[in-house]
Amino acid sequence: MTQSGRSLSIIIIIIIIIIIIIIIIIIIIIIIIIIIIIIIIIIIIIIIIIIIIIIIIIISYLLQLSFHLVAIVLTLVQTKQIIINIYKRNNTKTQYT
Repeated sequence: MTQSGRSLSIIIIIIIIIIIIIIIIIIIIIIIIIIIIIIIIIIIIIIIIIIIIIIIIIISYLLQLSFHLVAIVLTLVQTKQIIINIYKRNNTKTQYT
């Protein structure tokens, strides 16, 4: 093999090594991008779960508050009915005595 043949084969080997290194770098970059996308998706899922938990807590608090309001209204209605019944009973006693 002549000197020019050897230098040509060395240049081809160097070019192949550079191409392999570039391909490896591209694969590493693609893997890093995929990992970043997966991390972003996980963060979005966690945020959605937190928002759902907050909404459930708010809804349960509002339901509890509405039950308390219903109890207050029923108590007021019941108190008014008791007062009406006492008034009616007192009126009927005074009429017949």
